[in-house]
Amino acid sequence: MKIIFKTLKYSGIYIGISIAILCIILTIWALWFVVSFHGESYKYSEKYIINLSVDSTISKIREYKIKNPQYRKNEICTVDKEPYEFGYFTEIGIGTSNIITSTRTSNSTWYHCRFYIEQSDAIVSCGIKLNHFPTEIQLISVILSDGYYKTINNYEEISRKENKDLKRNFETEILDKICNGKWKQKRWYNW
Repeated sequence: MKIIFKTLKYSGIYIGISIAILCIILTIWALWFVVSFHGESYKYSEKYIINLSVDSTISKIREYKIKNPQYRKNEICTVDKEPYEFGYFTEIGIGTSNIITSTRTSNSTWYHCRFYIEQSDAIVSCGIKLNHFPTEIQLISVILSDGYYKTINNYEEISRKENKDLKRNFETEILDKICNGKWKQKRWYNW
């Protein structure tokens, strides 16, 4: 009887330890899942924080593109059958498609714009999430001179050197001039 009681005592300890380890593993997995897939539309994008309102940022982008037409090169997309030069708004549509408009509506969720960067001979695509403060500009993708799209920070599509050069050129040619150097990169520790 004494042996059975000792066996039950030790097996209970092992079961308790096993349950505790399982809980720790599940907690770590859940945290990883939340951090990895926390609802970002552009998972790989490089995010920059600007202490301006969204409307002020959009108007600065438009002014900058008017004063510097070299950054509007090759904007061939159309919205409402008109080529857009300054950007367009999107809103969530039915199913998986988005509705694209040249004017902001109450349902608009993103403002998209593109810049031609001469040093890289590429067009970078950016998104600004509307109704968000501080304003967050996301560098999403690049269209290379040969017409191929590549996603920023996705090292299966773009080399680390090319990625770093594109981001540096975007920061110096676009962000520094639009925001007068008053921006910072968004990192996981400053959400």
